[in-house]
Amino acid sequence: MPRLIRKPPMPIDTIMGRTLTRLLVAAAALLLLFSAPLRLEAQEPTGDLCIVVRGVRNLSGFLNITVADSKGSYLGRERPFALMKTKVTGFETRVVLAGIPRKDYAVYAFHDANGNGALDRNVRGLPKEPSGFSTPHARADQPPPYEKAKFRLDSKEKTVVIDLR
Repeated sequence: MPRLIRKPPMPIDTIMGRTLTRLLVAAAALLLLFSAPLRLEAQEPTGDLCIVVRGVRNLSGFLNITVADSKGSYLGRERPFALMKTKVTGFETRVVLAGIPRKDYAVYAFHDANGNGALDRNVRGLPKEPSGFSTPHARADQPPPYEKAKFRLDSKEKTVVIDLR
């Protein structure tokens, strides 16, 4: 009669080691599976903001552009989202901020014709140098409030035109 040969039982530490390895692999797979959508949601959408400044009267000096993303950063109260200074090379200037978050912004620009780095004002406090805002309805004697100057960057690309006065 043939004799049955039995394998000796596996030691408990080998069984526990295999079980622990399987559990770790399953946990890692679950972690990867559930963290991928979270990482995608955490990335906020971005867009490109194209700012066109028109109405430059002469080709001297610099064009200063300020992009504010809050009421506090509008018109110099807090640090704005972006400050740009470019040499005037034409009567119309185009600047692009690429890959910025999609949210509310307000833009202010002025032509620093004499290059002193500041917006010159007359005795009544009105600008002597051409300036403009991201709202087309801005009055020449006072800046519009943030709520009227703001716009929403809500697509992949948005163009804002500022007419200097």
